[in-house]
Amino acid sequence: MDMPGPGTVFLSQDWKFTAPVFIGDTITATVVVLSVHASKPVVQLGIEIERQNGEVVLGAGSRVRDESITVPDMAFLVSGVRGKVAGAWR
Repeated sequence: MDMPGPGTVFLSQDWKFTAPVFIGDTITATVVVLSVHASKPVVQLGIEIERQNGEVVLGAGSRVRDESITVPDMAFLVSGVRGKVAGAWR
């Protein structure tokens, strides 16, 4: 499952920028499923982005709706799924 992906609607976002990112930095984003609505395909995500030295540069929370989420997916998501994406910003 890709989230956010095609069909995902952001219902809310809350971003807190805590440090700058510089040209040449490598950043890593970690996304954690915090909660899943019991009867709707709505998920609360926690997001943290770090620079290569481990310094947090952004903390965020998002609420998303994704109609492709099924009941089995909800059980999987509640299990504390974590995802990471890393890349260089140049």
